Amino acid sequence: MQIRAIATLIGCLLCLNQVKATLDVLLPNLARDETVKCGGVSRSKQTIIKNPSTLTTDSCSYQIRAYSPNVCQLLVEFQEFELQQPVLDAATQRMECGDHLEIGDYSLCGDNRGQHLYLPFNVDKGVKDISLVFKFVHRWTSSKWHLVVTQLECPSHKRLGQRLFEDGLSGLLVDGRSMLNGKSAIENDWELLAPTGCDQYYTKASGTIKSFNFKADGSSRYPPNMKYTMCIKAVNGATIVEYKTTKFSMSNEVEGSAGYDGDCHSTIQTNGRREDYLMIPQSYVSNSLNIVPTYYCGTSLQTRPDVIASGPFVLYFVSDSVTDETETGFSINYRIRSP
Repeated sequence: MQIRAIATLIGCLLCLNQVKATLDVLLPNLARDETVKCGGVSRSKQTIIKNPSTLTTDSCSYQIRAYSPNVCQLLVEFQEFELQQPVLDAATQRMECGDHLEIGDYSLCGDNRGQHLYLPFNVDKGVKDISLVFKFVHRWTSSKWHLVVTQLECPSHKRLGQRLFEDGLSGLLVDGRSMLNGKSAIENDWELLAPTGCDQYYTKASGTIKSFNFKADGSSRYPPNMKYTMCIKAVNGATIVEYKTTKFSMSNEVEGSAGYDGDCHSTIQTNGRREDYLMIPQSYVSNSLNIVPTYYCGTSLQTRPDVIASGPFVLYFVSDSVTDETETGFSINYRIRSP
């Protein structure tokens, strides 16, 4: 009996290995990293995008095609990203990117190493692919990029039998290989998925949040016409987030003002009004408990006061279409904690 049981077990293991090998042949790219070149298409779970050694065209596009019917988000991590700095026209106060990346609603140039973005990838609503397009107006010779693009899956309440009919063989094979590998891809993605509406998602209990194209020496400017949300994951039952600013400089609506609330965000809509601000809901300045703003702008946090906020841990950044020399951006260290 024992010999028969062992033989049966060995047979099962061989069968599983054969099934896995078959799936790897049928769907070779679904669970592996893939490096794509300019003009390439990837249907991999994770895609590596690197700059070519020489720029020979005016643009370079990469297409990310959904590898599973459960894909709902695309995480783009900028391990390396340096394009030509934008040019500021002092007369018109308009800043334009020459060489830049178009991704979702964003147009990015300059130095964005270490940044990341989440993009909605609504496969169930008919969105089958997302494009990343680099455009080279000036063909700056020092351009370089190294992006890691990960497709994330959302949990589905459908049963496997339903998926066979609704998603076809491809969806079933993806689930089959995931089960053979131990955890399913959806389980692995759960910790990485950003809450709906978050364009950036910080999952560690402490870290640094920087504006796009930020340089500590103040030589760069953040992009105009930006609207995005930064979220911090609440871990270990933490209910408070503490922000410590190392750099903070924006324009403000009321020149020379303290840089809080109405100084940043007028409640009256007027042509040409300034509207650059960092919004931190449910916050207060720790060394001045009578100051409880929601909007911060100008140099209000440049003197490095601590800002305390309760959950949910969210920051909103907005920039208008006008740029001046003060708009160098922010670098803020955060730490979530209990009271």
